[in-house]
Amino acid sequence: AIPHLNKEIFFDLLLPVPSLQEQTRIVDKIVELTPSVERYDLLSRRSDELNRNFPNFLKKSILQYAVQGKLVSQDPTDEPASVLLEHIRAEKEKLIKSGKIKRDKHESVIFRRDNSYYERVDGMERCIDDEIPFEIPESWEWGYLGNIAFVTKLAGFEYTKYIAPALQSNGIPLFKGKNIQNGHLIESFESYIPDETSDNLWRSQITKKCLLTPYVGTIGNIAIFDGNYKAHLGSNVGKIEMLSSNILEEYVLFYLRSEYGYKELTKFKKATAQESISIEAIRNVRIAIPPFCEQKRIVKKLNIIMSRIM
Repeated sequence: AIPHLNKEIFFDLLLPVPSLQEQTRIVDKIVELTPSVERYDLLSRRSDELNRNFPNFLKKSILQYAVQGKLVSQDPTDEPASVLLEHIRAEKEKLIKSGKIKRDKHESVIFRRDNSYYERVDGMERCIDDEIPFEIPESWEWGYLGNIAFVTKLAGFEYTKYIAPALQSNGIPLFKGKNIQNGHLIESFESYIPDETSDNLWRSQITKKCLLTPYVGTIGNIAIFDGNYKAHLGSNVGKIEMLSSNILEEYVLFYLRSEYGYKELTKFKKATAQESISIEAIRNVRIAIPPFCEQKRIVKKLNIIMSRIM
């Protein structure tokens, strides 16, 4: 049951015996070579680890290159991101007036002046040069996820009061945190609600293309929902729904998977039994925004590159 050796095996072992002088030479040579062998073993293990991790390192490096505006060239005929953000602010104002979204308590605008970056909040301006992690092209802009997307979740009281009593075996599926794994949606649902329940909680409805992200569990494990059917937010998962079709979900996803984007997303992560992050922290993720046409070029190039990295 347990592999073992007995003394009879040792008694029967054939042992080649060199002369005493040669034994000494053998031992001296082993002592001499052992440090080199140990160094080789260490380097070999490091090399194996690098080879295993190289694809991920390469992907992160390319993503960071892309979100700094260095992967594709800029086209001077592209409408700059500043104009795009103006359009989004106007659209956001319409949604606020119609009651579909709430006005931000502290609306923020990031802008450039005199070769420096400033942020305007509640009518007050401050220089944020020391907070900008890298330079971006002139046609790009810095902003926050909350500036370009509707970020929300299913409130706890909504689940208790409306969702839990209405759970059933078919209908509108509920996306939970465990439905998002390794950047992919696992469309195997345990819970459903009636259509009318979902309609009464329209803020947490999922009816069009968006990003879904757990806010409890594995933070940064984000996936795209294509919007090809109606669903609803369940527990521990939020949605990031773009306020304009000129912000590509694929670009935002690549950005959040980049080294800086991930760092921004997780900087306010709470170290509890299960790591978690607030929806407000997700809204406050700072993001580099390219012109729409450049977003398309970046996404196209990244899709080609990533498909070739095994």
